[in-house]
Amino acid sequence: MSKKQDDYLSLKMYAGHTRTKENPDFSTFEHEGEFYFAMHDKDGNVVLRSEGYSSAKGRDNGIASVIKNKDIEGRYSVVEMMKKFFVSLKAGNNQEIAKSGPYDSMALAQAFIDGKGNAGSSSKKGEVAAGAASISSGKTVSGEKIDISGLKVLSITRNELGETKSYGERKVVKENRRDLGEKSRKVIGETRNVVSETRNQISENRVVTKTAGAIALAALTAPAMAKLKTKTSWEEKPLPARREFIPVATEDPNGGLWWLPLLLFLIPLLFIFGCPPPPIPPPVAVAVAMPIAPVVAPVCDCDSKTHYIFDIPDGAPPKTSTRLGIFPEFGNSHALDAPGFYNKLKNRFNTNAADKKWLNEIFEQMGYDGFGEASAKIFKEVTLKSGVEGNLGGGTMHKTYFRKLVPTDKKDLEAFRITAKNGCHLHFMKTCGNHFFTRPCPADYDIEDRYLPDAE
Repeated sequence: MSKKQDDYLSLKMYAGHTRTKENPDFSTFEHEGEFYFAMHDKDGNVVLRSEGYSSAKGRDNGIASVIKNKDIEGRYSVVEMMKKFFVSLKAGNNQEIAKSGPYDSMALAQAFIDGKGNAGSSSKKGEVAAGAASISSGKTVSGEKIDISGLKVLSITRNELGETKSYGERKVVKENRRDLGEKSRKVIGETRNVVSETRNQISENRVVTKTAGAIALAALTAPAMAKLKTKTSWEEKPLPARREFIPVATEDPNGGLWWLPLLLFLIPLLFIFGCPPPPIPPPVAVAVAMPIAPVVAPVCDCDSKTHYIFDIPDGAPPKTSTRLGIFPEFGNSHALDAPGFYNKLKNRFNTNAADKKWLNEIFEQMGYDGFGEASAKIFKEVTLKSGVEGNLGGGTMHKTYFRKLVPTDKKDLEAFRITAKNGCHLHFMKTCGNHFFTRPCPADYDIEDRYLPDAE
C-alpha cells in the first residue's frame, strides 16, 4: 500500500501477534523500524488497525487514545475508497487514530459501528463473522450492498489511488459547528474585554507618569526661579574730595616712606567703592526623563481555541515530513508575494462556499470578525526553522496532521505569516498552500529573521 494513501499495512499483517498483558484486546508488533497495534474482537479477529509509530511509547499512547474514544458516539465514520468501505475512528481533535479493514458494503461497515467492535473482520473479502451485530431494524446484516441514497456525501477526495467518499448526516455536523461557533465567539468576546482593560490601564499609567514628571521638574527649578525674582541693584557713590598736597620742608623721620600709610588706607576703599558686584548667572534648565509605559503584547491562549487546526495533540510525538506538496490545500504559491497570496485566499473566499466558511472560522479564532476584516498588511513572507512542530494542513477539505517539518528542500520552509490580533499567528506554506499552526505561540523563535508584528 502506498505511503501517500496512509501509513497502514495490509490487514493480514496485523493478525497472529501476541496480545498485551495490560490490554488483552490489543496486540502489538514491529515492522521495518515502525511500531503498530491492532484491536481484536471476542473471536480474535482484527477489527481496528493502527498506522506506524516511530516509537513504542507513541504506539502505547495510540492504544490509550483508542480505548478512550472507541465507545464515544460520533467518533466513527465510514469512508469509501476504491469501491471498498472502511470504518475510521477519530480522536477529539478530528485526527484519525485507527481504521478497520475493507468491507464490501456500507451495511457491513455500519454494522461494525453499531456493535462498536463486536463485528469481526474476516480475512475473506471483508465478510462479517458469524453472530455479527445487526443494524437498527433488527435484521441480520448480509453480505449484500444496501441502498445508501438516504445518506449524504460529506466529502470526496481524489488522488492517484482513486476516489474516496465520506457518508454521514450533515445536519449533526452543522449543529456541532454551530455550538463551536457560539463558544468561539464567547471566548473571543472575553479576550477583547481583557485587551480593552489593559489599554485603559496603560492610558492611566501614562497620565500618572506625565503628572509626576511635571512635579519633579518644578521642584528642581524652584530655587533658581526664586533667585531670579530677587532684584540686585548697585549705586555709584562719589569719592571723597581730593586735597592738594603741600609738602613741608621738614626732616622726615621715616626716611622718605611717608606714602606707605596712605597706600594702605586707599586699598580697602578700592574694594568697597571701586568695583560693582558680579551679575547673577541665569538658571540652568534641568531635563527630566519621562518613563515610558510598557507595551503589552497579546499572548496566544492556545488551550482556549475550539477549532481543530489550533488543537495540537498531546502525548504521541509528531511524524516527520521531509517533503511538501503531496497533498496541497491552496496550491503552490512561490510566485506570489504576501499581498498576492492574500488575494488568492480572497478569491477562494468569494467563489467557494466551503472555503468561505472555513476561512471565517479560523480568522474568528485569531481575534478578527471573520475573514472580511483581514487585509494584505497582516500577511508577511517568512522562513521557518527546520524542525518546527505543529498542525499541518492537507487537501482541499482542510484536514490537519501533527507533523515535524524537516524538508530536504529548504524552499519548503518558506511561508506566509498571518498576524493574529490575539497572538495566535497562522502560517500558510508556499510550496503547497497548506496551513501550519505551531505552539508555543507566537512562534517567533521558529522564524529565521526573528519577525515581530508591526505596531499599529
